Amino acid sequence: MKRIIFLITFLGMMSCAFGKPAKRPETPNYKKGIEYLEQKDYSNAYESFYKDVKENPKSGYSHYWMGYILARYNEYGRALNMMGEALKFIPSADVPFIESIYNTRSYIYLEMEDTVKALADLNMGIKKCPSSTVLYEKRADIYFYQSNYSQSDADYKKILSLKPGSVIAYMGLGRNLLEKEKYDEAIKQFDYAASLDNSYPEAYAFKAAAYKKQKKYDEATENIISALLLNSEQRKAVNLMLTMPDDAYQMMASKLKVQMMKNPEDAHWPFYIGEIYEVNNEFKTALPYYDKAISKEFSAVIARRFYYCYKKLGHVENAMKYIDLALKLDTTNVEDLGSKAGLYADMYKMDKAMEVIDQLVKKAPDNSYSYRKRAEFKIKMKQYEDAIEDLSMAITLSPSAIHAYSSRGRCYEKLGKKELAKKDFNKLLELDPDGNTSSHAYVLLFLGKNEEAKAAFKKMIEDPELNQASSYYNNACYYSLIGEKQEAINCLKKALEKGFRSFHHMETDWDLDNIRDMQEYKSLVSEYKKILEQEIKELDKMKSPINIDEQLKAKEEELNSKK
Repeated sequence: MKRIIFLITFLGMMSCAFGKPAKRPETPNYKKGIEYLEQKDYSNAYESFYKDVKENPKSGYSHYWMGYILARYNEYGRALNMMGEALKFIPSADVPFIESIYNTRSYIYLEMEDTVKALADLNMGIKKCPSSTVLYEKRADIYFYQSNYSQSDADYKKILSLKPGSVIAYMGLGRNLLEKEKYDEAIKQFDYAASLDNSYPEAYAFKAAAYKKQKKYDEATENIISALLLNSEQRKAVNLMLTMPDDAYQMMASKLKVQMMKNPEDAHWPFYIGEIYEVNNEFKTALPYYDKAISKEFSAVIARRFYYCYKKLGHVENAMKYIDLALKLDTTNVEDLGSKAGLYADMYKMDKAMEVIDQLVKKAPDNSYSYRKRAEFKIKMKQYEDAIEDLSMAITLSPSAIHAYSSRGRCYEKLGKKELAKKDFNKLLELDPDGNTSSHAYVLLFLGKNEEAKAAFKKMIEDPELNQASSYYNNACYYSLIGEKQEAINCLKKALEKGFRSFHHMETDWDLDNIRDMQEYKSLVSEYKKILEQEIKELDKMKSPINIDEQLKAKEEELNSKK
């Protein structure tokens, strides 16, 4: 259970340093360390606390802060050792610090995915600090993620006995009820939490989740808006907004449009409208809203959305323009290089694609994505041995990289290494037992589980939340692989009718090898390439309200003025 909603914040820890339950060090190095902490200068803070420990080996407080800093940098073993030393020397009367030690140690154990030790520390901390609402809250959170709702409820109720106005406790009780599908009762808890603090966006977001479960979409959308008005980036509200079903997403878009008119200078509202249309595959409709958003906030995040929409619409030149813009506005996102390489491939410029991919690997040699992306292009060029090398590196860096197992298995098959292929396919099924990826369906086919594979591919088309163009394309691949050529052509036609425009991928995809020489295939490609030309002409009539070059120049001047 990785990273339960349980983060140590700097300010939260600093509250321990300045409370007065016990006498704390007055040594120069300790005081200097605290000053550095306030400035978030962790390197000099650590050095100061280290010097204090050298001079005062029993300074439990300096041991604690050294452990805290080490935990921030994921040096968990040394951090735990420091916390152990802190417990030896910090007086038990200093309850806030004792609480913080157990709080921090439980965080470390959770990061190490050791829930047993995390709970043991919280139990011990609660025993020593029986009035600590923080420790009860963390333990209740763990119980929630273990689906142990009765124990979680008990801890939230204990918090209320100690702190009757705790918004967190009412939210926790409501969240447990939500998971138990007691929606009306959950809504009452969230309402009460909101009455205690009407500026708490999570209360509205969780209430929206309950209404959505009840299919009360009007109430759900109203509460999503309420949450976003309090925090325009509240994650749960955004996720709910983007997953509204077909019969509700237009309502959601309409309510966002009202907010856009009320708040004309806020980029969030047009951006979210664009996202709603995008996730519902209405890419052309999304573009004008992204235009409005980028005119308010010139950012890489919005540029990436333009890239994605234009790529899906088949307008490779415009997609390239915006991925280049994203790369200029944010040099840290290595996946943008992978996107750029993919566009070069769409332009049939494989030499350029490989040049960019090599840049990606050089820039992020410890990132699994870099090698998976390079392998993708090597497969297109039938360089299977080299692709296997990259996929093996990707798996070493990220053992749960599901698609890498599928691709490597296919390469092994091409090289006649059946047992190695089978091993990779079975590993994928182990990692994705519920079939949450398209690779799962392909692997079932490759392992000879034909009926299960057929059902999995059919399920893609029936799933309204999946992109229908992609689903039909995957089914075209499936029928091609099993030799049902006419059905493959039928599905490919459906995919093209629904907007599939990745012609280079289609023309290099080994799954379609069985139908590529058919006249019907060639006619479809020719027909839809002509349709794409006309679609691109129509897209080019949609002029953006901003001049990208001028905006870039202004951005550069702004950044230079801050140096």
